[in-house]
Amino acid sequence: MQNKATRYIADYIAKNDLSVDKISADLQISPSKISPGTEECLEADDFLRLCCYLHIRPESILIN
Repeated sequence: MQNKATRYIADYIAKNDLSVDKISADLQISPSKISPGTEECLEADDFLRLCCYLHIRPESILIN
C-alpha cells in the first residue's frame, strides 16, 4: 500500500503532464515508484529530491 507522500507525488506528476521517464532519468528513481497507481513507497531521500525537483514544499504534502 502506498503512503500519502508517494500518492501525492505520483498524482502531481500525472496532473501536471510531467514525464515520468524524464524525472526518473534525471533523479535516478525507478519510474515504477512515481507512476500513477504505484504500490511502492518512496524512500525519504527520493521523496525530498522529488520535492526539490518539482518545487514542492515537503511540509505542504504532509499537512494536507
